Amino acid sequence: MKLRSGHSFFFVRLVCALLVSQIAGWTDVCAQQRPRLRPLRRDYLAGKFLLIPPDSRPVSIQTPRLIARLADHDVVLPPIELLGDVAHAGNPDRLVEWAQSAEYTDVEGVIVSLEMLGRGGSRGAAVDELTLRRRLGVIDSMRARRQGLPIYGLVSETQQTASLAIEMVATGKLDFLLFCRGDMSASEGESVERSSLPDQIAKRGLSGRVTITSGMDAAPQLLVARLLNHRFGIAPKVWIGTSRSPQAAGLAPLLLSQISAMDGRALPGTPDAASHSDVVFLVNAPETEDEGRAALLETAATAVAKGFRVALVDLVESLDSRLAMVTEIRRRKMFDQMIAYSGAVPGEAACASVLAQATSRLITMKFLRDDVDRLQRAERAQVELMLTRVVTETLYESVIRPKLEAFLRDQLKADPRRLGPARERAETFAREETSRIVEEVFREQFFLNTHSILLATGERAVFELRAVQRMVLRFGWGTADEVELRAGVLLPLMGIVPPEGSSRASWELFDRGPLDSRLVRRFEIVSWPRFKTDVEQVSVQINLSRRDIAPEAYSIQSRRRSKVTRRIEILSSSAAGAFNALSRLEQLGIDGRLGEDFVLTEKPALAERGVMEGADGIPWSHRDRLDVIRFLGRVKMNRYYFAPKGESLVVDKWREPFSERELDRFKELVVAGEENFVSLVCGLRVGRSISYASEDDSRQLTAKINTLRRVGVRHFLLAFDDSPETLQKSEDRQRFKSVAAAQAHLVNRIFGQLLKDGEGLDLSLIPGAFASGENKDVYLRELDAALVPEIAVVWPVIEQDAPQMAGAKTRLWREFSRRRVILLDSFPANEGMDWRPFLGPKIASPSDSNGEAVGLVASSMSQAHATMLPLATVADYAWDRQQYDAAHSLDRALKLMFDERTAGGMRTWSDVYRESRVNRHLFEPLFRRQDGEID
Repeated sequence: MKLRSGHSFFFVRLVCALLVSQIAGWTDVCAQQRPRLRPLRRDYLAGKFLLIPPDSRPVSIQTPRLIARLADHDVVLPPIELLGDVAHAGNPDRLVEWAQSAEYTDVEGVIVSLEMLGRGGSRGAAVDELTLRRRLGVIDSMRARRQGLPIYGLVSETQQTASLAIEMVATGKLDFLLFCRGDMSASEGESVERSSLPDQIAKRGLSGRVTITSGMDAAPQLLVARLLNHRFGIAPKVWIGTSRSPQAAGLAPLLLSQISAMDGRALPGTPDAASHSDVVFLVNAPETEDEGRAALLETAATAVAKGFRVALVDLVESLDSRLAMVTEIRRRKMFDQMIAYSGAVPGEAACASVLAQATSRLITMKFLRDDVDRLQRAERAQVELMLTRVVTETLYESVIRPKLEAFLRDQLKADPRRLGPARERAETFAREETSRIVEEVFREQFFLNTHSILLATGERAVFELRAVQRMVLRFGWGTADEVELRAGVLLPLMGIVPPEGSSRASWELFDRGPLDSRLVRRFEIVSWPRFKTDVEQVSVQINLSRRDIAPEAYSIQSRRRSKVTRRIEILSSSAAGAFNALSRLEQLGIDGRLGEDFVLTEKPALAERGVMEGADGIPWSHRDRLDVIRFLGRVKMNRYYFAPKGESLVVDKWREPFSERELDRFKELVVAGEENFVSLVCGLRVGRSISYASEDDSRQLTAKINTLRRVGVRHFLLAFDDSPETLQKSEDRQRFKSVAAAQAHLVNRIFGQLLKDGEGLDLSLIPGAFASGENKDVYLRELDAALVPEIAVVWPVIEQDAPQMAGAKTRLWREFSRRRVILLDSFPANEGMDWRPFLGPKIASPSDSNGEAVGLVASSMSQAHATMLPLATVADYAWDRQQYDAAHSLDRALKLMFDERTAGGMRTWSDVYRESRVNRHLFEPLFRRQDGEID
């Protein structure tokens, strides 16, 4: 790529590109129309990263967190006291302890400063190689805790860590490494090892996994941007233009290395390339004269007006020049129109901040337009960051800091570089002075600005900036030059505007009696006006007085009352039935039937319908589980089996008491289930280590279950599918003649004790996996004969079983007993094939449609959200097996879950990943090592 150095030539070419290119704007304002119902609130962020920074300065802590917030992500940080300060090294041993105890199930990526973790940062003392390797060994435990977790490292070119860092990349302990040096060229007299670093990287074939750039201040921001790009699968295209300056051409190595570090693409400096860029990155190079600055700003203003996503960085060292730049941008009121801005010192940190901010903002624009609350958080974060940078990077330096230093010297007799006891009074003084400037800039640049954002549904969410809500200021390392400023803003949602050509019908929900809040929420999560209808007003009435209708069943009657009104009446005997009816009404909208008169009466074919999280490997995150429970309610399922085989409930874990955090999470799952009419079934896997004859083990297991009962769990599962085929303990062999007798004794004892402790519980079990072997009849007969009749059985059915064999397995239980049987379908589980999702529909099978079972539970994939697509088809099948149409069910599920554009892409993936697990997958050689030649 060739950078532009002549401002006039650059200006002419870019303006030509603007005239021939039209790029849709992010903040186009449209006329506000009647407010729409809000979608269901997302009370969590889109993701989070874990960061062990190189130090505790704001540029290492606050800035990466702000960058992540632009894409609705959070950054988890160690306690700040472990990171040291301007005079003290960090505490690497305690950092290792913190990293080992951190929660990784919800973490989407990790960034580690190898120097901070290895020796306490740049101020830490050198340590021997054994100690260094021991401390950095915590990265192996991170990898073990969550396979596939992206882990990035950052390090300076110290002799002690450079070779070890490269080794960690070569052995797969680190997915990516960023080397940070003081400048981008080898200085005279530097070590041979440093100058040969690029050769070492190339020789070991690590060029795509190791990047060298300038400045440690830039590293955390660039790596946060890289994690975001990696997670969303994009490589931002950046077009760079600079002002006319003798130093413009020398910026190329820095900018190209930073774009590479965040996994972006630098485009050629041509007009055509500019029109195809994701970001137009304009650089006010050092030593730029006033004329060049004015030309650059004119270019930026023209690009913004044409809808380009413009990012601007000011690298001029003169404070007066930077202040002049800010003053002119303020005059043009451009701060709320640009995608990113920075005027920080040093220049490498400013460039990294702008590139990272631009790519994070781009993530929201492209991928996070599915949820209003998420957009509101991201929009607010963008305004807060822009406001903070304007004040912190220029106005603080030029206006506030001189006053503060005079106050410190004259009144407090303190050194601005060593605040010490004067820190609190200094922060109070700076906060008061800064608050006035923050309010002034907000009123001038942001107040009452409208952000009109196109949602994935085709609607527009309209926000309006109202006020600065709060302002927090602190000094990072106890010095007046390292200020951390956070200015919060109020950005309320003004309304949601439907797209042109969509239905203009207004929808209203009412009830003859008090309206159940769960039904209101269920109604509000659907954008009803997007469905075609033949009237202008639709009223939905719920009547729960029909005692002749089964609890989960319903009747829906739709009649056109006049030319402009239609009435839809839902009849049921329970709120659960009405909840299911609203789900059915949403399906009818997807099918295009809400403009018809009809009477529809339905009840579920199976009483229990759900999913089991029970695969080996990494369990789902808590956020995933909440999402799945809400989705189950949306598709008329009523059971969520929590039975992971991963790190949470295996081997002797059942003996350990739940932590308060775990119990709080179970309570959240119970509440989410109640809100969506989904019962949480908690599974315990005890067969590997329990003594069936031990009264102590029985009491421990009962106590564990009773702990869950206290937070609202009422359904439990004892899983023996991973238990040994023979009795392992001597006391069990002496007391019981078989495994079946031992398991039945334990289950009956637990059930009896639980009944004594309180009413209202349900207990089921999964038989041993060896029940499919030669002795299955004997094992099952003994187990059935000894079990209490109230105990239900969850019976695994494997997809590749021949229909007659699978049907015989199910009927086997019916021959032995009249107890409840719930089928556990192996679809769509991808256990052992995490790389391979199953995205096709449920295929009807005689094994689970013979009328012998009372429930159907789908197995899950290791990817929770990918499970939802096939799960929606399982829900259709379990509700009405006779009328089930696999192709239609999949098509409706795609429309339910995705907007039209995304659904089209997902159909392609479904076509590729839909065949049965018994067939060899086309792409298997890409993921599994194969012998011989591969086609």
